[in-house]
Amino acid sequence: YIRFHSGSVYEYYDVPSSVYNGLMSASSKGTYHADFIKNRYRYRRVG
Repeated sequence: YIRFHSGSVYEYYDVPSSVYNGLMSASSKGTYHADFIKNRYRYRRVG
């Protein structure tokens, strides 16, 4: 799950642990999300 500053929450599917770990250690989570997650994995808005 990713919660954005807007408060929206999205559930992403089949994200490898290496990508998750990269997100958790990224200095800019927004940039990491845009570069490595957005438009690459299925997702749904949950909140």
